Amino acid sequence: SSEIENSFVEAVQSNTQQQTKNLMAEFSIDDDGDLPTPSSEIENKLAASSLAGAAGEAAAEGASSAKGEQGTEQTEENTPAEDDQWLAHLRAELDNSFADVETIRKILHGHKVPSELRPKIWKVALSVTSKPDVLSGQKGGAEANAELRRACSAAAERYCEASTLDAVVEEMEIILTFFGRARGSDYDTAAAWPELLAPFFSEGLASGLTRGDRYNCFYSLMSRYVFRAVSPTASTYAVFRLLLLYHDPELCNALDSRRIGPEKYAATWFRSLFACVAAADVTGALWDGIFLTGDPMIMLYLALVILVNARDLVLQGSDDITAALTGIPTALSVDDVEDLISIAEHYSAQTPQAFRTTFHAELFLGPTRAPGKANVAAKTVLCLPISVETLLDARSREGNIKYFVVDCRTQREYDAGHLPHAWHLDVQLMFESPALFKQEVKRLEEAVDATMHHPCFLGAGSVEQDPHVGMVVSHFLQRHQKYVSVAHGGFEALHCLLDTLATTATVLDGHAPARCGVCRAQDPAAKRESEQTKSGATSLAPVAAAAAAAAEGGKSTDAPKSSSPRLSLLRRAFSQEPNEKEKIEKEKEKSDKEKEKPAEAEKEKEKEKPSAMSAKLNEWASIWKEKKSSAAAILKEKSAQYSASLKEKSKVLKEKLKEKADNFRRDASNAPYRSQDIPAMFSIDDDDEPDSEGASAPGPRGSGVEIDLGSAVLRHTTKGQITVDLGLLRDQPAIKHVFMCNEVYTDGYMYPSHLVFTSTHILKLRELRVGRDEAVFLSRRPLRTITKITAKKKHPNLVTLVYEQDGSHEDMSELFGSAVANTIEGEGLAGTEKRFLMERFMIPEADAAKEALKTLVGALRQA
Repeated sequence: SSEIENSFVEAVQSNTQQQTKNLMAEFSIDDDGDLPTPSSEIENKLAASSLAGAAGEAAAEGASSAKGEQGTEQTEENTPAEDDQWLAHLRAELDNSFADVETIRKILHGHKVPSELRPKIWKVALSVTSKPDVLSGQKGGAEANAELRRACSAAAERYCEASTLDAVVEEMEIILTFFGRARGSDYDTAAAWPELLAPFFSEGLASGLTRGDRYNCFYSLMSRYVFRAVSPTASTYAVFRLLLLYHDPELCNALDSRRIGPEKYAATWFRSLFACVAAADVTGALWDGIFLTGDPMIMLYLALVILVNARDLVLQGSDDITAALTGIPTALSVDDVEDLISIAEHYSAQTPQAFRTTFHAELFLGPTRAPGKANVAAKTVLCLPISVETLLDARSREGNIKYFVVDCRTQREYDAGHLPHAWHLDVQLMFESPALFKQEVKRLEEAVDATMHHPCFLGAGSVEQDPHVGMVVSHFLQRHQKYVSVAHGGFEALHCLLDTLATTATVLDGHAPARCGVCRAQDPAAKRESEQTKSGATSLAPVAAAAAAAAEGGKSTDAPKSSSPRLSLLRRAFSQEPNEKEKIEKEKEKSDKEKEKPAEAEKEKEKEKPSAMSAKLNEWASIWKEKKSSAAAILKEKSAQYSASLKEKSKVLKEKLKEKADNFRRDASNAPYRSQDIPAMFSIDDDDEPDSEGASAPGPRGSGVEIDLGSAVLRHTTKGQITVDLGLLRDQPAIKHVFMCNEVYTDGYMYPSHLVFTSTHILKLRELRVGRDEAVFLSRRPLRTITKITAKKKHPNLVTLVYEQDGSHEDMSELFGSAVANTIEGEGLAGTEKRFLMERFMIPEADAAKEALKTLVGALRQA
């Protein structure tokens, strides 16, 4: 084994020495002397070559000892400290010719991009590491545009020093002129080419990128992340408006009502990727996140995050909203970028994949170059369109998104076949019974809120073919319902897809081909019947024409036979004497009158037919009106009876609840196991609270909160917040149970939280950031104030806790930024003045949590 090791060390030595000689020959370095001012590129290559042949710690030590003192110094210099292991790992990955963006992103998780490694990271992220230098030999000259030079100079001033400004401007002119030729377009002042190129000359990138690298990076940036059309009339802004309407319809409606479109505040953002409005260091950090995500549409989600965070500014109707929104990125700092990227990725995960597949070509290729199926124009759709294929995948699930399908067809169409998990909302109720439609809408909204799914409306066909579904969708958008979408093509497209898959009978519930409109339209027998009906109408055309001619004057279509006798009479009239002429004229008049009599009779008969038909129709209309008025009267009477009965039952139920509450208080106060000086379990008594001394000031040092949390308390912030180590939380003697959960707010948002149970209190902690074992204390409530614990049968993990307010609660929710406590106040039982708080939690271990609460509350009662 020792011989093998020695031979391996010698091989490593020879390999390293040979690589060093090759590099010295390449850069013309003599064996006896060094380069006077070696560049960082040469030093990096030399350092990489010294480590390239080392494979294992023993081999590296052997190679360094053979090389002497210089090799030892290089090895020690490149040995990373324990705190910089991620940096060493990152350097090794970037030196690899097969560097992977995903691997780099994992290494950088929780760390900022080092400025000295930014050139390599950007080249890997933009996939230009192996691209050739197409600008070798290119020089600037008189071809440069004067406007382009001024724009380059203005953009370069933000990223370069005055001493290098002229050289940078010349480089930018060469790159942009060549880029314009490659694209086949001249420089446009509306385009932000100089602003998008200038960051590649910033500090940290100046020495790490060549002219060819900058051109390749810029070309990749323009192709991947910059929208093709950003003019005021471009469809890019319509696409962004659909995204905003999907996530925050209230904010979108507020901007629409003020006629503030995205083209007025987001044009500069999209055109320059925030380079025109953000600071230079912020632009670099933003581009780090954009390139590492690899998402071409990340700019839409970044703009969405900025806009949603400024919703209060819009809803309050401040002056000059457009200028205020446009300038928001100027206030960003480097520390804000990580959270901005994370929230943008969250919104991206909550957006259907159909948004990308539908509008990617419109954003980056243009409508004329979009391949594949016919595209959906963003300016023509009411809301986000969803493909019908998505509604069939795993009961309408797409990643983290679960769709709540709302079938908006008529009752007759719905009964002829529908998806088994679809909610039916009869669109005819909107016109025939608005009050009933309002009730159905309320029930639907409650169901959507309870399931937290994204509602997708399904009509008979497309929105153009079925305008009624558009009216229903508009109604929900006006009510600020989030995540609203519509199935593209409607039930007709869904039916055709199922026919292609041969699964119509198995997927649709209650499918009846004889009554299904789509099946009847595709049935050959039905088509023949339709054609026969059309041909029958065509064959009756000559008969109708003849009847019309007869009605006009009794003229026949056979002209020669009818005109021959008259012609002969005229000839005789001109050839006879005057007395004979009179006879002939009288005979002619007589024959004409005899011919007119049948025609007049036919006219009378034709007049009688419509009058009889109209009388019959009037009779039917009167009968229908009577039945309709009778049915309306019966419905009104039954509704009044139902309302009166409901009020009476509600009154009786309220009295029973009051009686039970009084009995419970009476029994609790007279319980044999309870002493007279201990109040009932749900009574209000501030003096009985053991930690009441610290309850008046939320979270002070030495309060009941810190006694419960013990050594798990990490620090106190300047605002009085208590930061807790979740890893040490379970080891505290006062802690009985800890449950991970998500607090559900009334607006539908969920926040990662923890519920902590002691023997007397329930504590709520809010996670600072997902993946970190730190949380902030929010509230501490006595267990004796819990009045109700409920969970729905369909959603057993959604637990609702109702507390009685008695002043003993420690609540720091208002200090936790914009996350205000999710509490709902309500009047006490029997109209008392007591107030209640309600909180909802999505607890994975809901059964264990409810059992733990039951045990702790039972122990308190027996204490």
